[in-house]
Amino acid sequence: MSGIDVTNAVIGELWRVGGPGRGILLEVRLPRSPCSNLAWHMGTPRFHHTFGSSGRVGALLKVRVTGTIAAGASILVEHRPTHSVTVRQVCDGLTPDLAQQLLGCGQNVALDLRRSAARALARSKH
Repeated sequence: MSGIDVTNAVIGELWRVGGPGRGILLEVRLPRSPCSNLAWHMGTPRFHHTFGSSGRVGALLKVRVTGTIAAGASILVEHRPTHSVTVRQVCDGLTPDLAQQLLGCGQNVALDLRRSAARALARSKH
């Protein structure tokens, strides 16, 4: 994707791909963590660790509305949640404050992310 900063996208952001009122609607759900398959594909042992530490890990997206798009389709941020917690911040590690923002935002946060936020809050109480 070009023209959009995926790593610094806000969790829960909605992207309209293909223009307003048509195309598809995507939701930013979680950071994308590179795995050992990436190292195998690149032919470099532990490449996924190097890539992950670059801070440019990207995001997993949920398709909210299906449709048809073509190469070069426009991408519009249709909604940005007010909590402002980004993919990069989640990847770097949730602080208790960020965890509270995610859990208290009233949006349907991905289960893995809710669990991570709950663990971050629990650690802060000890």
